[in-house]
Amino acid sequence: MQEAKRAIEFLLFESNVSNYKISQETGISQPVLAKYSKGVSDIENMTFGNAIKLYDCYLKLKGEKVLGNKDRDMLFGKLFATADVFGSGVFEKDKYSVQNKYMEKFQKKPMSTFVKIHEDLMNYTHKFGRKEDILMKQFDEIVDEIGLESYDDRPLGDKWLLGFYKQRHDLENI
Repeated sequence: MQEAKRAIEFLLFESNVSNYKISQETGISQPVLAKYSKGVSDIENMTFGNAIKLYDCYLKLKGEKVLGNKDRDMLFGKLFATADVFGSGVFEKDKYSVQNKYMEKFQKKPMSTFVKIHEDLMNYTHKFGRKEDILMKQFDEIVDEIGLESYDDRPLGDKWLLGFYKQRHDLENI
């Protein structure tokens, strides 16, 4: 049941699927969907029939690849690069780099490894300055782009390296 709730929340709050499209797929009126997506009506109080329709819609659109982050690997690569640049600014010079310590683990289990990297970085909050504040905002934006549905430990494909090196290049001058 929790999986269905998460799926419905993703469909209504995080996906880029319009209420019009959801209405066409489910038969639920746009005004009803607007109440849910704007938080006027609590999704926990929706009818069982609407919940089933929305969950089925989620599964259908996911199967058609309308939902989900098509660039999950790239986004995780960007996240890792941001963490690496972040670490190079706050860790002691003789300490490992994020890239050296975590690269292999990150490709296999990106979410769990990122949690560990994040913990390591947060131990250095006393060293945070303007650059680190910018990088923290980058973390927020990238994790938001990854979204709840794609933030997991599925192994990354080779495209993650493209995201990693592109982001490292983009962060060179901050």
